[in-house]
Amino acid sequence: METIKISDETYQRLGVYARGFETPDSVITRLLDYFDLQGEPELPDSKTTGAIQSQQGRSYAKYHFEGQLLGKGRLVLAVIKSYCQKHADLSYEALKDAFPDHLQGSLGVIAPLSKAIEIVEKSPRKQRRHFIKPDEMVSLVGGDIAVCTEWGAGNIDNFIEHAKSYGCEIDLDREE
Repeated sequence: METIKISDETYQRLGVYARGFETPDSVITRLLDYFDLQGEPELPDSKTTGAIQSQQGRSYAKYHFEGQLLGKGRLVLAVIKSYCQKHADLSYEALKDAFPDHLQGSLGVIAPLSKAIEIVEKSPRKQRRHFIKPDEMVSLVGGDIAVCTEWGAGNIDNFIEHAKSYGCEIDLDREE
């Protein structure tokens, strides 16, 4: 019997597939059996899909925007800040019209800072769902807003396409 070391993240991912009190070994064996029956698994090609994804659908892609290399959440934050700098005297409603909620999903692209802080306070683990540090907030006419941190393989492509419609130049980092 060989001992292998796996990262905490991989161990947690295995836990998603565990049934009852299965061991990591039995989960891995069951997953391998599944793929053996399916034939050679088709893995996503990052050059064509626009994202580097794990089997869970998690994207670790990085993007080039205005001279920076950014992950998904930081990309959205940078795009929103850039848009706000180019459109002085922007109100919350106008920004929300420019970047509607449906681009992100249930939380929306932006929220009033007070609502973003309220979400953290109501969360049992005090989990942040928005960028709320002082250097991350965006000031608009009428108050500060927070940009959502919850971006994944399922919603980032729509946001990028929408941002490109406003002239934003965003490119996938092909070095991954």
